[in-house]
Amino acid sequence: MNQISDNGAKQSSKRRRKGSYRAILNALGDDFCGNKAPPGQQVRLEKPLSGVYVADYHDDGGTLWIGYSSEYLVHMSIGESLRLARFILCQFWIRATWCGLKRRIWFWALRRDIARWKISR
Repeated sequence: MNQISDNGAKQSSKRRRKGSYRAILNALGDDFCGNKAPPGQQVRLEKPLSGVYVADYHDDGGTLWIGYSSEYLVHMSIGESLRLARFILCQFWIRATWCGLKRRIWFWALRRDIARWKISR
């Protein structure tokens, strides 16, 4: 008798766990055609107004595809896209351009240098 009640208790706890897993899936999933898809599945970037440049996630959010609205030029895994993002953010934006400040200073100095050579009329 004790064995049956233990078995029933085990089954009811499994049902509760399945219900809580389903609640997590529903809370975190993206809506896609009335179903829940993995998070990030619906992320899409298009160039405003023209719709030419496209960055889109495919394969349940597992790959990033970049190209045009008519064809994709390159696709990469999530790990590769994170490495690309890290390169753009850390190497290019922060280190190489000082968050854009280095370029502004350089062009400011260029304008001043050119203005010295400007012939007044």
